[in-house]
Amino acid sequence: MPMMLRIACVASLGTGIVMLALCVLQIGSIRINNERLSWLEVRTAGYYPFLVIGGLAMVVAGVGIWMRLGWARWLVVLLYVLPTPIEIIYWRSHAQGESQFPWGYGINAAVWAGFFYWYLFHKQKKAFD
Repeated sequence: MPMMLRIACVASLGTGIVMLALCVLQIGSIRINNERLSWLEVRTAGYYPFLVIGGLAMVVAGVGIWMRLGWARWLVVLLYVLPTPIEIIYWRSHAQGESQFPWGYGINAAVWAGFFYWYLFHKQKKAFD
């Protein structure tokens, strides 16, 4: 397995396991954007389902890449779109005005999704055939 593919696999799997463990155990607090929230605040704000879904998606994507399943490539690319609802909830719940929409996150997510699309569908195409 090429080094970049191995790093993507291990990073996705490890991050997903940690995220799911934090969601289940609910220890400490979690930082969303530049705000530290308790787990009660996370559930109240509506972030919790997206954190669990994101954690599950990361674990499934990591296992899928490890087993070189073709559908896992799409999941890796879409992992960068999954946090978008969290950004929108945060943006709408804080009175910051129209000009403060988190464009930086959207551009960053699009760049990383584009990179992984190119890498997994073009550069490593043979690895999944």
